[in-house]
Amino acid sequence: MGVNYDATNESYFARFSSKIDLPWNIQWQTNAFYRGASENAQSKTEPMASVNLAFSKDILNKNATISLNVSDLFNSRKRESRTLTDDFSTYSEFQWRKRQITATFVYRFNQNKQMAKKNQQKDFDGGGEGQF
Repeated sequence: MGVNYDATNESYFARFSSKIDLPWNIQWQTNAFYRGASENAQSKTEPMASVNLAFSKDILNKNATISLNVSDLFNSRKRESRTLTDDFSTYSEFQWRKRQITATFVYRFNQNKQMAKKNQQKDFDGGGEGQF
């Protein structure tokens, strides 16, 4: 038998998040993610990266907000893996949701923006889903 399954593996992981106020009270948010390649005795996984962008603006005396979100801007969030042995080889590719563009309009009835943010934070802390 005498098969050596030793492997040396170094992998890198990084996240970047930035929020910038643009002219005309437009807010811009960017989130980026990178995971480096990894390798074990039989498989190699390629690096993966993705970028999400969001723009928002308060309108109607700050009673409403319009926003535009782009998830996976470069359509690059996919996992590619190769397995190679003496007997067989495989290649697999898995892609999370492809690029999505979402436009939203939120109007706050009888509520100012600060109160809405506090309620949203309570929902988020209580196990609800957060927003990008």
